[in-house]
Amino acid sequence: MVTDIFSSKFDRLYESHIAPLNRYVDELRRETPHHDFPYFDPDDGGIDAKYLFLFEKPGPKASKENGGSGFISRDNPDNTARATKEFMIEARISRKDVVLWNVIPGWDGQIKYRAADIRDGITKLEPIISKMKDRRNIVLVGKAAGRALPFVRGLGFSNPILSPHPSPIVKAFSPDAWKSIPSFWAQVHLESEAS
Repeated sequence: MVTDIFSSKFDRLYESHIAPLNRYVDELRRETPHHDFPYFDPDDGGIDAKYLFLFEKPGPKASKENGGSGFISRDNPDNTARATKEFMIEARISRKDVVLWNVIPGWDGQIKYRAADIRDGITKLEPIISKMKDRRNIVLVGKAAGRALPFVRGLGFSNPILSPHPSPIVKAFSPDAWKSIPSFWAQVHLESEAS
């Protein structure tokens, strides 16, 4: 059951490495109460992370109001989260080096999104990035996240990585792209060595 798996994560919402990010989530929740903004997972790197993996939009399994976990997490009980976890291992990326977020940060009860949702989400990125103390690169996961490319370049990420999304839809319609995801993600090691 989701609540059993994630109850200890709720107890750790404000540990020092994750507190600044989850306090920001609290702000977003107050500002936009009709959206469900999932928390950052305390098992990830938080403000100490080197890499921000920016996905597209939280799904229902991340929505506490929808019976989900309440977190953007590779531990969520869905196929995208499971693939994310496996691909991170395959790319040899330490969990403590990563923080996960979405370009459209709040769940609004539907999977569809509009261009305006992406533009609005991009405006909410800078406070997250500015809190990361040792940020080295950003991975834009999926087409919607890729729309943030000019913005993240403007924040000093000269070589952000664009990656396919690890969703079942991509797996079904573009299996070669889906299988290539770990090689895209592993590029963070090369980019870090180059910087």
